[in-house]
Amino acid sequence: MSTIDSNHVNLLDWFAENTDNTRTLFSDLSQKWELDKYNPAMQSSLRYDDFASSEAIVLSYYNEVKAMLKSVTGAVDVLPFDFQVRRNDPSLAVNSRGAPGKAQPFSTVHGDQTANAAKRRLFHFHPEYADRVWKPLRGPVSDFPLAVCDYRTVQDDDRVPCDIIFPDYLGETYNFWPNPQHRFYYIDGQQSNEAWLVKCFDSATATNPNIAQFAPHVAFPYLSARPKIPRESIEVRTFVFYGDKQEAEAE
Repeated sequence: MSTIDSNHVNLLDWFAENTDNTRTLFSDLSQKWELDKYNPAMQSSLRYDDFASSEAIVLSYYNEVKAMLKSVTGAVDVLPFDFQVRRNDPSLAVNSRGAPGKAQPFSTVHGDQTANAAKRRLFHFHPEYADRVWKPLRGPVSDFPLAVCDYRTVQDDDRVPCDIIFPDYLGETYNFWPNPQHRFYYIDGQQSNEAWLVKCFDSATATNPNIAQFAPHVAFPYLSARPKIPRESIEVRTFVFYGDKQEAEAE
């Protein structure tokens, strides 16, 4: 395992060397929850082909995401700030899979923002909460479904901060050491109108440590024999404001 310094570890090297066969439990929520009651419906006026257009996503889908998040969370305002369309293509070279238009399902457990990164990214907005809306473009999902980890099963020393380097911005995310206590949940056969709301960062944890700060998540391969249709999905990241937005921006 290669180590750059005390805060930076090459986790890919670690996974390649790890031989302890740590097992992780993935549970199907569709067998335990009434998904039509608890899982937010993400109806969209966009057709499948429309999601190839950045303009259609920004001008139309953003507004649909805002309306859904306000309805579900009771937020005062929602500001989408970026999106990512992912299409699984195993033929792509590994070193090209982060290139524009070639984003793949992310198969390393991660949390989108560390506290420091969230504060840097949101400096000009002063929001209370950052959220991501993820949904399939086509269903049912039979390839690399998204699984979200129960935050209560994560220990502080499970997480490792990792830099994300952009041409004009330095971000930071969390990767995670395997832990048999982790509990992940997914929706078997998730449909295109079923959305995950994934917490990226919540500033309320500064005053209430019992609130989940973020939601670790991962795409994982189905091991059972079933027809595999390459997964296609869209995720929109947003700032979600509670309380008085003008007061929040003035702080």
